[in-house]
This record gives sequence, C-alpha cells and structure tokens, in this order.
Amino acid sequence: MLRSVVGWKKRLMSKDLMAQFVLGSGGSLFIRVISSGIALASTVILTRLLGLQEYGTYAYTISWLTALVLLGRLGFNQAATRYIASYASLEQWGKLQGFVKYCVQTVYKYAICVALVSLAVLFVSGGAIKSYFQDDGIYNTFLIAMFILPLVAHLELNEGILDGFKKVVQSQLPMRVMRPALIALGLLTLFYLTSIGQREYEVDGVMVRALTAETAMTINLCATFFALIFSMRLRQNALPQEVKTATAEYHKSEWFSTSRDMMLATAFYLILVQADVMMLGILVGEEAAGLYTVASRIATLLVLALTSVNAILQPIASALYSNKKFDELQRIVSLGATAVFAISLLGCFVLYFGADYMHLIFGDEFKETDTLLRILIIGQLVNAFAGPAVLLLNMTKHQRDAARIMAVGAVLNLVLNLVLISWMGTPGAAIATATTTVLWNIAAAYVAWARLKIVSIAFWKLSFRPKS
Repeated sequence: MLRSVVGWKKRLMSKDLMAQFVLGSGGSLFIRVISSGIALASTVILTRLLGLQEYGTYAYTISWLTALVLLGRLGFNQAATRYIASYASLEQWGKLQGFVKYCVQTVYKYAICVALVSLAVLFVSGGAIKSYFQDDGIYNTFLIAMFILPLVAHLELNEGILDGFKKVVQSQLPMRVMRPALIALGLLTLFYLTSIGQREYEVDGVMVRALTAETAMTINLCATFFALIFSMRLRQNALPQEVKTATAEYHKSEWFSTSRDMMLATAFYLILVQADVMMLGILVGEEAAGLYTVASRIATLLVLALTSVNAILQPIASALYSNKKFDELQRIVSLGATAVFAISLLGCFVLYFGADYMHLIFGDEFKETDTLLRILIIGQLVNAFAGPAVLLLNMTKHQRDAARIMAVGAVLNLVLNLVLISWMGTPGAAIATATTTVLWNIAAAYVAWARLKIVSIAFWKLSFRPKS
C-alpha cells in the first residue's frame, strides 16, 4: 500500500503524460464544476428575470447562434487542439507558429462573413419572421445575436488553442466562467437597479415584471466581448518562446481539410444536441423551446466529468498517437472513462430523484421539466459509459469516420424529432434525442475499436498501478 502511494506521488510530481492527465483532469473537473455552477446560476437568473416566454425566445435564438458559430469557426477549435499538441510534442515550432497564425486569420474572415450573410438574410426575411412568430422581439433578438457570432467563434478558437498547450484550466476561464458570470451580473444589475429593457405581463391574474430577450442578448454581447479580450491575452501568454522566434511554416491545404472534416462532425453533433430545441421552437413555440432547454441544460450536468476529462485527453491523445504509444493511450482512456462513468452514475441518481423539485429553482412556469429530464438522463448516462470515442477518432486522423457517424445520427435525430414532436409534443423531442444519443455512442465506440484497437468504454483493461 505504502509503495503504491509513493509510486503515485513520484509519478504525479513528474512531467510524464499520465501525470499530466491525472492532474489536468482534476484541474479541468474543478474548473468545470465551478463554471457549471455559474452557468446554472446564470440560467436560473435568466428564467427568473425573463419568464418562460422571453426565456424561450432567448434560448431559441441561442440555439441558432450556436449553429452559425460552427460555420464561422469551421472546425479550427478542435484542429487547433490536435495539431498544437502534436507539433509541440515533436518540437516542430515553425509549423506550430504557422498553424496558429493561419487558423486565427481564417476564423476571423469566415466568422465575419457568416455574420454578414446572416444579417442580410434577416433584413430580407424580416417581415416573414415577424409575421410567423407574431412578435418583433424574436427578430430583434436575432439581430443582436449576429454581432455576438464572430466574438464567440474567436472565443472558442482560443479555447482550442489553449487546450492544445494543455492549459485546460485557463482555456475554460473566459468562455465558461467569466462570460456567464458577467451575463448574470448584468441581468441582476439591470433588473434591480434600473427599469431599462423590461416589460410587464400577467401570470395567474398577477402582473409581474420581466426583462426582455433583446435586453438579455445585449448583455450577452457585452459579456462575450470582455471574455474575448481576456482569452486573447491568455492565448498570447501560452505561446512558448520557441514558437515566437521560429520561422512560420504553412500547410494550409492539410489544415483546412482537417478542420473542414472536424467541422462536419461537429455540425452533425450540433444537430444531435440542438435540433430538438430548434424544431420545438418552429413546431410548438418558443415557450416549449424554453421549457425543454432548461431540462436539457440540467441533463448535461451528467457529462460534466466527461467534458472535463476530454479537455485534457484531447492533446494527450494526439501526442501519444503521434509518438505511437498505443498501450499508454489505452491505459489513460480506460482510467478516464471509468472515473467519468462512476461520477456520472452518482449524478444520475441525484438528478433522477431531484427532478420533481426543479421548478423550485427555476420557477413555477417550469414545472413540466421533470419528465423531460428523466428521459434525457438515459441518453447522457450511455454517453458517459461509451467514453471519448469520437474524441479519439478526431485526434488520431480518423475525423472522417467521426463525421460519418455524426451524419447518420443527425439524420436519424431529425426524422425522430419531426415524427415524435408532431405526435407527442415536447416529450417526443426528449425521446428522440435520448434514442439517437444511445445509438451514435454505441457506433462511435465500435468504430474507435475497429480503427485504433482502443476500447473507449468504462471498466475496460483498467489499471491503476503506475509504473515505478
């Protein structure tokens, strides 16, 4: 026992990849717990201060903004993590410098183009949008969101770059801590200290006051701007001195091709996680989208450990694959997947039995989230058990396989959402999402094994004993 403890202590104090993985995962989980708490608090404040209708408009707009940001940043946030980790492990500083410059410039151009095209479409179709939703507020909220688009694209790119340098704690601070905290602070300040951007409406015969979706989106714009400034500073400080003094080497064709494939995989994944909200907004209404968004946000807490481990696993997987250390990669994947599932299983019990009390946090208008949450929990638990299969494919030059899996899952998700929402309403969206989440995770785990001979699921070839 003592020898085992001493062995782990020596290893954690060393600079090998297992030590980086354990310490990095712990740091990532710690910061994600904090960021998830802040994000949850921000969501509670949004639902309380906006009410169901305005929050539904806000959540529906955010779902479209998320999809458009994907086009703006292509897949360079994920490609950055893979290439930076690989080039750094091989000390190819010229390629690293060239890649960072290229991806920053490319995302800058594409994000602005997507925002401008989106604004043009909004101006042309403004009358139709207002007529369909019978509300000017959703149109104005969309207009404001388009100015947020290039800022978020750069924010997510900087997160990927910092992850590539294994700065997983710093990478999450701007986007996942600072931004939601500023949004919450701005909402509270406006609501309680001013009368700006507010309206009154009736609930059960009582007049209540609420912020508008346009106001919330404007605060989001300001918060995103300040978070981006902070992330740019962190990105500059993360660059090693060797990179700053190296002569830039460019492989634009390879980089763009890889990022495009990763963008496709992410796009299809985005359909898997956002199509339900979008289709509910179109087929049922913004209030249904808002109600469902709350349940979905809570359910994603189950994979908090998975996203935390993945943040540090991405650069490590790329480095180990580049150096052909496949046994070490299997050990790290098995350890991470098992820890993730154990934490997620505990969270599953808490959320399942606590679902009936969620309206006490978010407000009485959100009483119907309990059934939706319990359905979504099933899919997220399987997601945690399947482990980082898609990540492994993306980090090991098999991103096209990941894209194909996500494509099939996305098509299935759209069909199921269309059928089940039309038949069952909001619960149908939850069933469709949970079903496709289970199926694509099973497929991804199988393909990762077939291509890499790496088993991504929990409890496989688990070894806790460190090398002496």
